[in-house]
Amino acid sequence: MTSTDMAATGVLQQWAATVTSFSSQYDSNGWPASVVVGQPRVYPRYGDIQGAWAQAICDNKQFIELGYDTAVYVSGINIYETLNAGGVKRVSVRSPKGTWETVWETSGVEVIKASRIFSLDIKTPNFKTKEVRLDVDCSVARSWVEIDAVLLVGRELKSEPPPSLSALADDFAKLVNDKDTSDVVFNVKGTEVYAHRAILSVRSPRLKVMMSEAPLKGAIPVENMTVHAFIGVLHYVYSGRIPDDHTAYVLVDVWRGEQRLWGWGGRGISPESG
Repeated sequence: MTSTDMAATGVLQQWAATVTSFSSQYDSNGWPASVVVGQPRVYPRYGDIQGAWAQAICDNKQFIELGYDTAVYVSGINIYETLNAGGVKRVSVRSPKGTWETVWETSGVEVIKASRIFSLDIKTPNFKTKEVRLDVDCSVARSWVEIDAVLLVGRELKSEPPPSLSALADDFAKLVNDKDTSDVVFNVKGTEVYAHRAILSVRSPRLKVMMSEAPLKGAIPVENMTVHAFIGVLHYVYSGRIPDDHTAYVLVDVWRGEQRLWGWGGRGISPESG
């Protein structure tokens, strides 16, 4: 049973597909180990409720081993605990060699009288796996430690996917009027506005010509446009979007500026324009 958001993040989220082994189970109907397969049945409810795995023996040697459909580089494990939360003492994943490698462990379990999603801060393994083992200590609670489901989070590929086009547009928008990284300056009615020659050149044929003719030092004058509107034009050139804070009145100036910068007519903005 798999839930994915691979296109946007590359992250695969999986519910357990099978129980491969377990230490004990309270019965084969209400609280068997097999109920840990799939999505939660009991959570967010708390209590001794049918649909979660309960142990037959309440000692410190209980365990359950789970299999998943797809091997991943594990980045997270979420355990849905619905009775006496805090009893998991160790979490391991199966290595390619067949051994269990510990990714999380505690020196002492606790008893929490509430249901919770226990999101582990794991030691990230450098191999792919599709098997998880939970070791459970019931001795402190002196009762069952009931587990509803276990979500495995990870990537099929070790590296992260490239950012989406939307994220790239957001990143480029952050460069608008950024003095620290700029290499060209515009003087918009006495106010300096900072930009980047390379970005302007590839985004507008008219600006490419302007950048090739513009001096390396000194500001390029811009007339007949407010600073607010000019920054809106740059924002559009950089990201393909208009800033959210631009009113309809300002957008008229932005539209006119875009026509000039993109070469759709008009004299354009240039060092000689006035």
